[in-house]
Amino acid sequence: MSWTDNTLQAAVEAQAGPGVMMVVASGNSGSSCSTVVAFRSTDNGATWLARSTALPGGQSEDKEWIAMDNFPGPGQGNL
Repeated sequence: MSWTDNTLQAAVEAQAGPGVMMVVASGNSGSSCSTVVAFRSTDNGATWLARSTALPGGQSEDKEWIAMDNFPGPGQGNL
């Protein structure tokens, strides 16, 4: 798999809905998600840090929203 500029953004916009994107491994439908993980890049997507569990397994999580604090201050950048 490779990534190109704006690929995911265009895919999200094509859904004509909220900006939620789920990428799953081949052969997985994603219909029974029970854990939400996050990946972080500090170099504009050239490389990615190890995944972090954002929400541990539970009852089939559906569209659990994540927001980032963009306001200048001690919490800036936190999810």
